[in-house]
Amino acid sequence: MYDDRRVGHSLGWFSQIRNQAVGCVAARASGWTGSRHLRLSRDGAYLFSATSNAVQVVDTATNTIVASVATGNIVTAVAESNNGYLYSCNNGAGTVSVIDRSTYTVVSTLSLFCQSLASTPDGSSIWVSTNDLTTIFPTIVVIDPTTNAISTSFVLGAVRANAPAWIAFSPDGAIAYAVGFPSNRVTVIDTVTHATVATVTVGSLPTFGAVSPDGAFVYVANLTGNSISVIDTATNTVVATVSVGTFPRALAFTPDGAFAYVTNFNSNSVSVIDTASLTVVATLSGFSLPWGIALPGHPDVDQDDDGVLDVSDNCPATPNADQADSDGDGQGDVCDADDDNDGVLDVTDNCQFSANADQSDIDHDGLGDVCDSDPDGDGVLAGDNCPLTPNADQADADHDGSGDACDLDDDNDGVLDTADNCPVNANADQADLDSDSIGDACDADIDGDGVANGDDNCSLVANPGQDNADGDSDGDACDLDDDNDGVLDGGDNCPLIVNPGQQDLDHDGVGDACDGDLDGDGVANTVDNCPVIANGDQLDFDGDGVGNACDGDLDGDGVPNGSDVCAFTPAGTPVDTATGCSIAQLCPCAGPRGTTQSWKNHGQYVSCVAKSADSFLRQGLITSTQKDAINSAAGQSSCGK
Repeated sequence: MYDDRRVGHSLGWFSQIRNQAVGCVAARASGWTGSRHLRLSRDGAYLFSATSNAVQVVDTATNTIVASVATGNIVTAVAESNNGYLYSCNNGAGTVSVIDRSTYTVVSTLSLFCQSLASTPDGSSIWVSTNDLTTIFPTIVVIDPTTNAISTSFVLGAVRANAPAWIAFSPDGAIAYAVGFPSNRVTVIDTVTHATVATVTVGSLPTFGAVSPDGAFVYVANLTGNSISVIDTATNTVVATVSVGTFPRALAFTPDGAFAYVTNFNSNSVSVIDTASLTVVATLSGFSLPWGIALPGHPDVDQDDDGVLDVSDNCPATPNADQADSDGDGQGDVCDADDDNDGVLDVTDNCQFSANADQSDIDHDGLGDVCDSDPDGDGVLAGDNCPLTPNADQADADHDGSGDACDLDDDNDGVLDTADNCPVNANADQADLDSDSIGDACDADIDGDGVANGDDNCSLVANPGQDNADGDSDGDACDLDDDNDGVLDGGDNCPLIVNPGQQDLDHDGVGDACDGDLDGDGVANTVDNCPVIANGDQLDFDGDGVGNACDGDLDGDGVPNGSDVCAFTPAGTPVDTATGCSIAQLCPCAGPRGTTQSWKNHGQYVSCVAKSADSFLRQGLITSTQKDAINSAAGQSSCGK
């Protein structure tokens, strides 16, 4: 382990071949044998060292060796799966050892002429670089850790050379980089299709490769080129070559990717490259044939074992393979105290993954409005026409897609509901016939007469009595012809009484059918003894209730006026049925009837009376006694004397 304050990074592991221990300033793991390569466990708690014929396991907290597992000869690389196994490439033995980490014992040995091996970032596959003796092309063999058997293999047909000396993966595991020795090329492989994406020519005899934490670059150690080739992963081209010490064997990035440490085998040193300037900013000395290297927080570490390496894991200490980060703050949801970055901690946030600093919760169901599928709690989910106002009925009077409960103008008539006298019935004119503040368009009693519109025979004209003279559907108050006589009310002299002839006896403008004084004599019809003949004096000679003006027998003597010679015979006086005259009228005391002369003598007068009395007796109008009395009275009178 080495503490390098000059470049701002402390504590790393560097393996040395001859000293049989790690030369370091800060710590030493006693008992180590020479190592070709070092690799940290997925959780960073252990360091695996590839020695000549064993895999040593070091506790990184105490720097003590906790296990040494014997394997085949010349171990060139160690890799760890995500299910508790280690795999060592035993190059000298032509085998791959499978080690159970729970017991640190070899549980299986696969016959493979391996050059190197590596685990995919998620630990689900082990890729082994092999030489297929039947072909001149190198082969990649894939081991499935769930069975510890070969699941597939494929040939790197684009490269005619030995098996790749090293395999490195992009942080997301989508691309693999096979460092070709001695072809001086890096093969870029699609890990899903196993197709070769590109081949990149690098320096002389490349033996090791590492991908930067952000996946943007691949650094390749060129053994005899004494340099590092820097490959841009976006273009798969070499964008820089950095000179280092002699025989660079391995390299590792700091967790932030700011520096790359390179072990220089023959120079007994470690070069520190500033990745921003691509220059060597420090050279560490005091090593003896340094080879492998591992740094705390190295990109290959996955301490939470979720398949995402710590360098790119947004929650390195908490498993979250999906890397969900709702607020995009670089901190995964499972370890972010405020997943939506709204200033409200998740423990009290009613919408943990949706920003809502105001914590609005209209329906008070404990779920904030911004993440509530039914924020107003009215039971209507998708398509709610008032998502923030309860309205289970979804009423929408104006069909504008905004429910009445939240529509400022429910009837879409241009008048806001707060001022609209019919908020759910379009009435831009706001007509209100009865001035009751309820618009006509929605008033159940438009004319305000106490009769509902449906029952009102004049819904627009107040007529509480519902008078309807002609019995049609229109009340008198709104009927243009109230009596239905064919004469419109405006010209009808009796608008409420049928009188199509419009008779008006007294020509007073009021038709006879409705005139209370037909003859216009000032006497109401009900008391007028001649209602159709003007007789304001109401004279009734015979007192029979029929006025003289219209009485056919004025004196009530039984003789019609047309035959009655004596029209005004006193009531009760016997009269001649032919003339209607009484004896006194036939024989007036003054002189003969119909003349202006006097009687010649008294006898002439008495004779007239006697003759008339005899006639009345014969007609049965008087009795003999009455006759005698009449004659006696005549004789005693002074008439004609």
